[in-house]
Order: sequence, then structure tokens, then C-alpha cells
Amino acid sequence: MTTRITIAAAFALAAAAPAAAQQQVPFRNDIPVAPQGISERPLPAQPVRYETAEGQNIEVTVVTRGLARPWSLAFVASDTILVTERAGTLRVIRGGKLDAKPVDGVPEVRAEGLAGLMDIALHPDFAANGYVYLAYSKPISADDTAVAVARGR
Repeated sequence: MTTRITIAAAFALAAAAPAAAQQQVPFRNDIPVAPQGISERPLPAQPVRYETAEGQNIEVTVVTRGLARPWSLAFVASDTILVTERAGTLRVIRGGKLDAKPVDGVPEVRAEGLAGLMDIALHPDFAANGYVYLAYSKPISADDTAVAVARGR
């Protein structure tokens, strides 16, 4: 009888242990808050080479500095890149230099959690019509958003 109680108690403790070991994650607006204290690393001054698991070597080079949370990019020409920043700004890089002024006309964006100004795509006939498409988190109410697509020039 004592052996059965001991075994039952051991199983009960083993079942409860994983739940007790879990971290408590803080939430804000139903979104988990990332841990603080992770310092940002500066971008390297020189190109960096990496060996991949597939045996390929790649070289990563900083194109420009000064972007805040870049999310997506579109190559307009060989020397011009459009870049979305999560907070809701659209930036232009020309010849490796970041334009100081963001592009006007971006819709209102709610940037929190993983929401914000997300993807950018050029129309297949961009050279003729100049259309750019933006995917973004559109504020619906104080607590709600919807993913929307905007078209502009």
C-alpha cells in the first residue's frame, strides 16, 4: 500500500514539474512582451562572410545605416531601393545613401507586436505605371487592426 502511494505521489510530482518550470511571460494588449536587456549589436564596418550548412559561402555587406526596424524592400532601379520601416515610414536608398526625408502619403499604421508597415511590392508594369503596393496593419478601433493593402505612386 505504501509503495502504491509513493508511486502515485511520484507521478503527481512528475506531472506538475513541467508546469512549474514554465516562465511567466508578460503580456500587453494580448501580445507577449519581449524580454528586456538584449543589447543591439552595431552593424559591422566591413563585409562579413558566412559558411552555410549547405556548404555555400555568402558575403553580407551593409548597404546603408540609419533605418529603424526595416521590414521589406523593393529594388526600383539598380541604385534605388524602397524600404518599409515597421513604425510606418517608407524610406528611399539611392546609391547607398538613405534619403533623410521619408516618402509622403503612407497610410496610417498601427505598429505594435508584429504589426506595422510590412511588405512592399512593385506592380509588374511598374516602369510604365509607377504603382507600389504596401501591406500594413490598419487601425480599426482602439484595440483592433486589420491587414490591408494600399496602392500608391
